[in-house]
Amino acid sequence: MSDPNPSEELIRQHVSVAGSYMDEAEELATRKKEWKAEVKGLGLDPALIEKVAKLKRADPDKISEDEAIFDIYKRAEGL
Repeated sequence: MSDPNPSEELIRQHVSVAGSYMDEAEELATRKKEWKAEVKGLGLDPALIEKVAKLKRADPDKISEDEAIFDIYKRAEGL
């Protein structure tokens, strides 16, 4: 069982780690925003590029299953 009263040093360490992660997330968000602007400037759609990148990383069986279910939903809506 963990100590119910963690030391101040332990708390400071974890606050520091959390701060570092927050800084990294902000930097990544800025880089992604810049990338999206660049892609749009080239006449491309960043949302579709991200979708293709996500598909590349996905399990092929999961992709097939999702597409089959999506087709069922579209048919149900007459699309």
